[in-house]
Amino acid sequence: MKPSLDRDQGGRERHDPLLALHERVHLLLQVFNGTREGVLITDSHSRVLEVNDAFVEITGYARDAVLGQTPSLLSSGRHDPSFYSQMWKSLKETGRWQGEIWNRRASGEVYAEWLRILSVAGDDGQPTHYIGIFSDITAQKRDQELLDRLAHYDALTGLPNRRLMGERLATVMERARRHGQKVAVCVFDLDGFHEINGRFGHEAGDRCLVQLADRMQGVLRTGDTLARIGGDEFALLLGEVKGRADVDTVLRRVVSTLAPPYPLPEPLALSVSIGVSLYPDDTSSPDHLFVLANEAMHRARQRGGSRTAYAADADELVVHDDQTAALQAALVGGQLRLYFQPKVRAADGRLDGAEVLLRWHHPEHGVLLPGQFLPAVEGTPLQVDLDLWVLRTAARQLAAWESAGVDLTVCVNVSAATLGRTGFPAVLSQALAEAGVQCASRLELEVLESEALADLATSADVMQACVRLGIGFALDDFGTGYSSLLYLRRLPVRTLKIDRSFVRRMLDDDGDRHIVRAVVALAHAFGVTTVAEGVETEAIGSALRELGCDLLQGYAIARPMPAEDFERWIACRNRAGSA
Repeated sequence: MKPSLDRDQGGRERHDPLLALHERVHLLLQVFNGTREGVLITDSHSRVLEVNDAFVEITGYARDAVLGQTPSLLSSGRHDPSFYSQMWKSLKETGRWQGEIWNRRASGEVYAEWLRILSVAGDDGQPTHYIGIFSDITAQKRDQELLDRLAHYDALTGLPNRRLMGERLATVMERARRHGQKVAVCVFDLDGFHEINGRFGHEAGDRCLVQLADRMQGVLRTGDTLARIGGDEFALLLGEVKGRADVDTVLRRVVSTLAPPYPLPEPLALSVSIGVSLYPDDTSSPDHLFVLANEAMHRARQRGGSRTAYAADADELVVHDDQTAALQAALVGGQLRLYFQPKVRAADGRLDGAEVLLRWHHPEHGVLLPGQFLPAVEGTPLQVDLDLWVLRTAARQLAAWESAGVDLTVCVNVSAATLGRTGFPAVLSQALAEAGVQCASRLELEVLESEALADLATSADVMQACVRLGIGFALDDFGTGYSSLLYLRRLPVRTLKIDRSFVRRMLDDDGDRHIVRAVVALAHAFGVTTVAEGVETEAIGSALRELGCDLLQGYAIARPMPAEDFERWIACRNRAGSA
């Protein structure tokens, strides 16, 4: 029976306490179910006693399905035990906790909520109930993530932008300061990129930028950051470098990925101008590092592009320009010569072939090794010109030895830029025909592992086309780069060259010896010949023979020599063998 009202002696209404309680409970129930925030109430053992309508709407769980359950029913699995330990610690110490938490709806969808938990204590001060009040903030989180992404990442390539690069630079510099290391900031500008936009449209240009970003990221070290800082400019952050040698190694890999042509109506190759600044050598300011690298990049562009300039060397490009011009003159003027270093069979010492090496007979500085002049032309058109000159000259020498009855294989190094040159197989075929080479299989092209794998699909296609001409391929520096079974399956490799760094230390370092053994076993499993370079002592040669290595090359056999000296060396070995 509904409580009734009566009146006092003055005629005023007097509320029945039961009626007042009923109205209060009814009002609170309306608030409980009318609020847009989810509410759940548990006992002291965290068993759910009641939930409101918003709880049902947000979580998807019906009221009857959660009564008697614990809130762990909603757990997403994203939080570790320490998260909940801190939550309970706060509840015990302060009687409340609030924070962001990820839970799971009845549908299985994970959602974010902002949760406040209140502990209700009894007369003895011990908790009797817990009240959880939460709101669904998933949409806000997604919006915030989108805003953060727009603020920190380039919309076209998905790379970090200048802002995020700056934030990471500050962090990497602090780590480098603690560990006594260096940091490099490299700014890239694509030479002639405006021609792509102008001739083929901005959509084609955008596709090239996306592909370029993918190529560059594919050859970076773990922890390095590549960013697009605007238009056709990119920046590369290199942490944990010891100096320029480390930077140059990374930049060579990056530049090699740009050499192959891009998918355009007319094939075009891209080159880059690069500016580099170093912390702490050049400055201790993150912003100033960017400024110095950008200035160095502009100096590289002003001198024709396709080169790298360091901030600390304002005059370095002038020296490189002079050296490049001198090397161009040397190519035309007959100052370049081919040297040949023998490769012999490990089993019996018989001559198998020779590697072609380039030397510059400089009129003032004498005979220069490749490391003294080739870095100045890497990534430039002159690099391809030199490769093709070496290839054609080596083909003529091979044809002359064929005519003289000398049976050997000649191995010529080619860069990724040359290998990726449009129509390279046709150029190679023409060079062999003009030289008069009778057996194309006597020519072997040697490519660096890192360069061949920078664009695996393109390299595989070009190499297969060359193999159809009869040409063989050697993969150089094997073991120092990717070294995956996948690559040996995809690339038509005839020979693996074991890097000299492993060979030279194999008698003193068990790790290097195991690497050499593994490379030999891997090569033989694929029917591939192994060549060990850097064989400088008889002891190393004997150890390699025991491991099953096929061919040996190094000073213990012979140093590189001009063709006429190489022929005399062969004659001497033949006489010694017949004596």
